[in-house]
Amino acid sequence: MFAARIDRPGTEHDRRLVYAIAAGRGGIFILPVLIPYFDERIGLSFREFLYSESVYAAVLIVMEVPSGWFADVTRRKTALATGALVALLGFALLWQADGLVAAMTAQAVIGLGLSLVSGADTALLYDLLAAEGRSDDFRRAEGLRHAIWLYATAASGIAGGLAYGLSAELPFLLTMAASGLTALAALLVREPPRRRAPAARGIDLPALRALWRDANARAVLRLIAYVGLVFAGTNIVFWLQQRYWQQTGVPTVWFGLLAAAGLLLAGAVGQHGHRLEAAVGRRRALAGLPLALLAVYGLAGAFPGPAGVALLLLSSAAWGFGWPAVQAALNARIGGERRATVLSIANLALKLAFIPLSVGLGLLEEMAMASGALTGLAALLALAWLAPASPLRRPDA
Repeated sequence: MFAARIDRPGTEHDRRLVYAIAAGRGGIFILPVLIPYFDERIGLSFREFLYSESVYAAVLIVMEVPSGWFADVTRRKTALATGALVALLGFALLWQADGLVAAMTAQAVIGLGLSLVSGADTALLYDLLAAEGRSDDFRRAEGLRHAIWLYATAASGIAGGLAYGLSAELPFLLTMAASGLTALAALLVREPPRRRAPAARGIDLPALRALWRDANARAVLRLIAYVGLVFAGTNIVFWLQQRYWQQTGVPTVWFGLLAAAGLLLAGAVGQHGHRLEAAVGRRRALAGLPLALLAVYGLAGAFPGPAGVALLLLSSAAWGFGWPAVQAALNARIGGERRATVLSIANLALKLAFIPLSVGLGLLEEMAMASGALTGLAALLALAWLAPASPLRRPDA
């Protein structure tokens, strides 16, 4: 029993570096004031901002699976370091953007960088634990990694909101510095040996047909569909709530603090979410999550004001709990040689759902303000939950 507690030399240090990468990724100081920045500095509307976000999502759609494959066939640390440096370039371009085309270009570069990170950090953490024979600890470790990312995002949000009051450029400089430190942390990680994905040799149709008939593969597909249906909305609401704050008269100086409150709540829920799973079961907890979000969006849309502002913070908490739970469910069903690829496909599903949803909600926000867009999102989520054989009611977790 004592021997089982002894780590492989350096493994604990490497796990800490993975957590440092998560903290660095959270250092996006411009995040809580990006809507005011687009409005006041670039001169773009919320709908145009969502257009630039759709370009970001489209790049992720194109690159998500290739980037996951890249992390599987090379090294996770290479993908992480490269992604952080490319994202740094994208933030620099957004800092200098002077119109919609420039903003879209910057968002595309940021999307390219973050696509290289997507899935690779989670896969690296799982590989490190598996090398110690502790893969069963992944849910708790992934919850902690996800929480650290959210805590860092919250702290940078507070700092970014205050820095924006001093200079609109300062949050960008801080964000670029955080991206550079993330790349450095990734380069210092020592990866454990693992089986790597074989080079592609064309499409094996009989293998694909066998995979489709496999119950485990169908469960993975249902979980991926769940990701797209649930978390695309939480991503849009993160931006939509800034517009909601503007329209309910919240001063811009409070944006960083409000964003931080939601992210801290999300981090705490993510870090301790494994206890909720143990109490009620992962499948039951994930099945209840869409209903909770439906209620939050509907009530915030119906009662705009301080109560709605407080309610929307719970959307971040849903993300904090739900994302690690889905990641753990997927990791339990896939092999190490394809882990980053499948996790990237889950992210791909999210971005595929994000593009049409963001366009629709952007138009709805212009016609009926942020409260109307939230009501529309609640209605769409209800329809998705009621659809026959919906994975929202019965996620195969």
